[in-house]
Amino acid sequence: MDIFSQYPWLLSATLLAIGIGIGLVLEYVALPIAISITKKTSWQLDDAVLGSLRGLLVLWLTCAGAHFAAHSMPLKGNMAVDGVSALKIVGTTDSILLVIFIASLTIYAMRVAVAALALYGTTSGNGAPGVSLFTNITKVAILIMGILVILGTFDYDIRPILTALGVGGLAVALALQDTLSNLFAGLHVVASRQIKPGDYVKLDSGDEGYIADITWRNTTIKALPNNMVIVPNSKLASAIITNFYQPTREMGMGLNICVSFDSDLDKVEKVTLETATQVLARVPGVVEDTAVAVRFGGFGEYGVNLAVGFRVKEFTDQYMVKHELAKALHARYQAENIEIASAIVRKSQI
Repeated sequence: MDIFSQYPWLLSATLLAIGIGIGLVLEYVALPIAISITKKTSWQLDDAVLGSLRGLLVLWLTCAGAHFAAHSMPLKGNMAVDGVSALKIVGTTDSILLVIFIASLTIYAMRVAVAALALYGTTSGNGAPGVSLFTNITKVAILIMGILVILGTFDYDIRPILTALGVGGLAVALALQDTLSNLFAGLHVVASRQIKPGDYVKLDSGDEGYIADITWRNTTIKALPNNMVIVPNSKLASAIITNFYQPTREMGMGLNICVSFDSDLDKVEKVTLETATQVLARVPGVVEDTAVAVRFGGFGEYGVNLAVGFRVKEFTDQYMVKHELAKALHARYQAENIEIASAIVRKSQI
């Protein structure tokens, strides 16, 4: 005798177990192998597509097993369980499984979309799509579409909901004026592409640092002392910003010096140029084959002003370059008997 005929419920349990088993195999065996293969390809989006499946394969196969298990249960149309008809039990089970599947598919779509935005921001050099503002808006949009799909699946009339949202939205907008102001200011900042995560900027307030993230409410700036500066998007949109990474990261810098009025300026220029050329050739952060410039800029209160011009790869490279250059010039000036104006002032005060 067929064992399934002898134990009618065993078929349903078997189908459910098969679904769970296949899901576990795909999740913990097939998926890792597929991900390891895609990592070797030049196309990076396939990594995101497969990586976003983690945790969902078991759920989907379990839902499939539960669906077939429900339809294979030994229930007849006129049979009732605790007063509920068999057909209604199966129909309710299918509805619950469908909601779970659409919800999980919505989660998968959000994962892939966010990963695609981050990948686009990285590969294109434009970090804007990967900021929290865009990713959160994308998640909310996909979530709303998932909810609408679920409601539409059950033929639920969403017109009353849309009407309520329209009336309630006006009240919410009035109550959240500051929040909405920051939201739209953040969208403007991101859409303008004038700043993006990773850029080193300086605000007219004096705050400066790397753009860490742009959220729906504020922008976070990581300062060099490892502090976080939180700036509301509305303030950032109206601020005067110096972006040291636009249009390129390379930039010209200078070290200002003041020497005595009695100095031989031709000698000062020659010594400074030789020393600066030697130092800049060995210090990291200087643009390769950069041309060193020494220019006198006029007469100060205590001496003749001059500047050593050079180019660095990015804004923060200037500090080490100036450090090494100042040490080398100070030692060479002492050896060449070139007096620095500040030293002359100090002697006169003594």
